[in-house]
Amino acid sequence: MIAKEKTEKILLDVGDHLRTNDYLVGDRFSAADLTFCSLIKPLERVPCFIDDPRFRIIFEYHERIRRNYDPKYPNIDNFVEKMADKHRAQKKQNEKRFTTRLWAVVHRINFVQRFFIWFMAMVVSTVYPPVTDDEEMPEFQRSSSQDNRKQEALNDQRLMNNKSIWSMIKFIFKYQCHLFFTIPNQAAYLNRKS
Repeated sequence: MIAKEKTEKILLDVGDHLRTNDYLVGDRFSAADLTFCSLIKPLERVPCFIDDPRFRIIFEYHERIRRNYDPKYPNIDNFVEKMADKHRAQKKQNEKRFTTRLWAVVHRINFVQRFFIWFMAMVVSTVYPPVTDDEEMPEFQRSSSQDNRKQEALNDQRLMNNKSIWSMIKFIFKYQCHLFFTIPNQAAYLNRKS
């Protein structure tokens, strides 16, 4: 048996005993009750125990013993316990939201995201196919001026040739596709390699 199963078995046995008795040993409060409450207190932070209705009687017993016999009740929890309580309450509140439940479904299915990435990769590869340096030789155009002997590459990707609105839209689309898909995918690939 693993530790969780052992703990569940012990708690179920104690829970069965507490359904018929008010205390663990005898008819009065004893050191066994106080010791058991001290051992149960950390389990209040474990959702699989605190949310399980089978163990509700044990946590009610713990609360009753603390309320009746602990002079410092309610105990002043330390900072970490308060943060854990706040986080758990916030998590439960977020789980009740429709958008959170919807996001969990989409995240589990993950089909929509994969389809969108596949579609955008297909669009990017169609609109702007990958080229290597060997496949494309730069085409040069000589300047008409005799004084200026500069050569300009017609197919230089660094130069923006926006003679029309359509070419500008195409350029912006290519830029956005590279920014949001190509570069992050390259970064993810490099992270996996290293």
